[in-house]
Amino acid sequence: MNVCSSERDTFTVWMKSLVFNGNGCTIYDSNGQLSFRVDNYQQRCCRRVLLMDSIGHILFSLHKEKLAGFFGCCEGFKWTDSRAKMEKPWFKVRKNIHTFFSKDICCQVALGCGGKESTSYYKIIGFHEGKSTFQITDSSGQILAQVVFF
Repeated sequence: MNVCSSERDTFTVWMKSLVFNGNGCTIYDSNGQLSFRVDNYQQRCCRRVLLMDSIGHILFSLHKEKLAGFFGCCEGFKWTDSRAKMEKPWFKVRKNIHTFFSKDICCQVALGCGGKESTSYYKIIGFHEGKSTFQITDSSGQILAQVVFF
């Protein structure tokens, strides 16, 4: 499966872990094949979750910053050879403080934080008009992905 494709695809998020009594979700592609897993292995309210591929190899660990408070910040660390490269985060997600009093959600994503010269910026925008919809846009505002909850 190529997740960096210009082809449109549909994914289904099942809010259940594949691990008995786990706290996570499972993502399936449009063919019903397991694509990704997200889990924290029975640790409620923990500050770390793991993003895995279809066979359970860890791709990223997501860490919520300890003093993030209301504004929220999460760092993603890329895994190689069964361990995380913890020197610098590979990406950061930060809640936009301008939407603090709004019912809409806006987060800014900085990709390429792990020592690269150039960093790409994206936005995750959530709208709550009837049904929840989230859009991922690039720095120019072009919609790259859309998530609709039914």
